[in-house]
Amino acid sequence: MAKEWIEATLPTGTSLSELAQACGLGVSRFARAFRTSTGVTSYGWLIARRIERAEDLLGASLSLAHIALACGFADQSHMTRIFKRATGLAPRTMI
Repeated sequence: MAKEWIEATLPTGTSLSELAQACGLGVSRFARAFRTSTGVTSYGWLIARRIERAEDLLGASLSLAHIALACGFADQSHMTRIFKRATGLAPRTMI
């Protein structure tokens, strides 16, 4: 359920407390359960999904600023920093 919630709220983002509440758990218990079941934190999962979505959109003829906002990043600079940290490449090189 948490993975689906993250996917549904990808452009706007969601907080750990919102995820926990949606799953009917306290924040600490949810965080532990999510990491145990997926191997990554909920934030790590969120970032991975945003990067995947950005990679999908980079093939379209959209501006990097538009892609950043569509994926839930604060702005193009934020997306570029996170994308490069995750993939080792700048998003512009993927166009």
